[in-house]
Amino acid sequence: MFEILKTVNKQIVVQNKFSKGSWINVITPTADDEEKLLSIINLPKYFLEELHDKDEQPRVEADEDIIGLIVRVPLKKIDGEEIKYSTRPMGIVFTKTGIITISHSQNDVIEEAKKRNINTTNSIQTALNILLVTAELYSSYLGQISKMSYQVQRALRQNVDNIELARLSRMKQSLVYFATSLKGNIFMMDKFIKRKGLEKKEEYQDIIRDITVENVQSLEMTRIDTDIVHSIMNTSNAILSNNLNQRLKTLTSLTIILMIPTLIASIYGMNVTLPFADNPKIFFWIVFISVFFCLSGYVIFRRKDLF
Repeated sequence: MFEILKTVNKQIVVQNKFSKGSWINVITPTADDEEKLLSIINLPKYFLEELHDKDEQPRVEADEDIIGLIVRVPLKKIDGEEIKYSTRPMGIVFTKTGIITISHSQNDVIEEAKKRNINTTNSIQTALNILLVTAELYSSYLGQISKMSYQVQRALRQNVDNIELARLSRMKQSLVYFATSLKGNIFMMDKFIKRKGLEKKEEYQDIIRDITVENVQSLEMTRIDTDIVHSIMNTSNAILSNNLNQRLKTLTSLTIILMIPTLIASIYGMNVTLPFADNPKIFFWIVFISVFFCLSGYVIFRRKDLF
């Protein structure tokens, strides 16, 4: 998707041509979209190539009159009944004539930013609003992950199964992505503010403070949720280990009890002269003695909580 946006009468509208104060938004660009973008603005091609790497880390890049930011945005993907969270890089480029956002993954950041009261003629204000939306989405998604972890925790209290443990593993993976991305975004934001001297400009103070607070809170939420998920996984593993030990204990006790009739039958199966071997009722006595000792063993093991 390639679109040119601009604030007209305090509303963001789509335009056909790029003009000063416009915002070019490119989502999952094709080769033609990238060529079109390069024809409009003298953008370094390597910057576009770097965004193809889904593991690209947040940073600030400068090339003559162009400043580029790479920020990692949260990504929410619904796969059937399962919701998966991850992060992907998004580029924000400042030029003399406007601002450009480039993302190779469909995300909610841009759509949420369009709903804000953004003045595209102020590229820095536009970029800060996008960064604020990014920070707020992290917080929102973390809240959803927290609810999912509590649901899994309640389910595991009733029955520890592989499906819930797999959900926990995916949540832990998502939290690792979030923590790494938030740390990078905080570092990138600090570097960008210092480079543009925004800390000295009063009109940006409120939004910068909001972004910083949201990022720090989200990072702290990520740490707390990671600890909770880790604790749930440890508890579940302990329960599984305890259940396995209990089953092994039961099977071992059962094996010992079943050895008793096997031993008696083996003795009377030897081809030697044995006591009472000529007694016609010896078979019934062997069965009776075997059952008696098996029941006695069961009672003893039961009292010792081995069954």
